[in-house]
Amino acid sequence: MNTSRTSRGFSLVEVVLAIGMLSFSLVALLGLMPMVLGSVRESMNLTTQTLIIQSLTSEVQTLNYSDVTNTATFSSTFPRSYDDVGAVLPQGSSSQDTAFQVTMSISSCQVPATANSSTPARQLTFQVLNNHKKSDKRFYHVWVVDNGR
Repeated sequence: MNTSRTSRGFSLVEVVLAIGMLSFSLVALLGLMPMVLGSVRESMNLTTQTLIIQSLTSEVQTLNYSDVTNTATFSSTFPRSYDDVGAVLPQGSSSQDTAFQVTMSISSCQVPATANSSTPARQLTFQVLNNHKKSDKRFYHVWVVDNGR
């Protein structure tokens, strides 16, 4: 009688150890998820804020110097509200729709053109407030020089 047996498979001990190692690594990976999601959200917020500031900078570049510095025209459109993707919301939008609130202040400064004279300029300071995270306030500065336009 032939009593030799060939084993083709895993023993119960090997299966239990494999499941244990797999579950341990899955728990470790799931523990990292909140941190990863927070980093992704922060990255999205910074990207949106950058798009908002680029849009405002482009708007400033298309205006005459007098329109930018005149408080009755450009600065009267602030504060502005933006949604999660950086689109401007109409005035009076609900606070639930507003992801970012942008305010602006204007201050005078001088840009040296030559040793004897200087060109008038204005510093526009945009404050971007993240409404989802009230402690996240960022300031962006744009300098506008009177180039005669």
